[in-house]
Amino acid sequence: MKILNNIATKERLFVVGSLTAGLVCILVSVSAMFLYKNAMDKASAQKRNEIYVAVNGSIIKAQLEEDFSRPLELAHKGFLELFHNYVWSVEPNTQYIEKNKSKAMEMGDKTVDMLFRLLESKGYYSNLISGDYSVIFDVKESDIDIDYTHDLPQFTLTGTLKTLRTNDVVVKKVVTVGKIVQKSYGFSNFTGFKVVDMEVLEFKELRIIKYKEL
Repeated sequence: MKILNNIATKERLFVVGSLTAGLVCILVSVSAMFLYKNAMDKASAQKRNEIYVAVNGSIIKAQLEEDFSRPLELAHKGFLELFHNYVWSVEPNTQYIEKNKSKAMEMGDKTVDMLFRLLESKGYYSNLISGDYSVIFDVKESDIDIDYTHDLPQFTLTGTLKTLRTNDVVVKKVVTVGKIVQKSYGFSNFTGFKVVDMEVLEFKELRIIKYKEL
């Protein structure tokens, strides 16, 4: 009887051990599947935020933009910078001036034409040509403020004009305001917009810098 009891005890222990081992295997398998699924979900989420594009024969990774207002703001600012360069940048050459004026008027309404007429009446271009002066327009992205709370986006731009003269550089501050109209959905070269109701709020000399001080 003692031998039978030992055999029965060993059988029970074997069954309990087998069940325990089986349960452990199941728990390990379930845990492994859970960890694998979690890792795959994270990888999939990361992949959804990645996009690869071909550029000049090379494959590069681009980042998807979650804030869709940001690309539009960048497009507006790029447009305004280009537009103001056409308005203000000048070389002492009539053909260059007329070419820039023509491009600026294509990107704006009648208020841009009125500005050019005002500058001409004050001898702005004739003085630059006679003095053989060049004008460089400079603006930073942070100096362009765009208000999107109105029907049309309204901008305030603060830029700097540097007139390169024979012995010095005249630095002027320019502040303009206006509205942006979307005239097409082609943002190529920032030409899909138009400036309307443009005004020059400030146009004043800040300082004169001698070349030897540069």
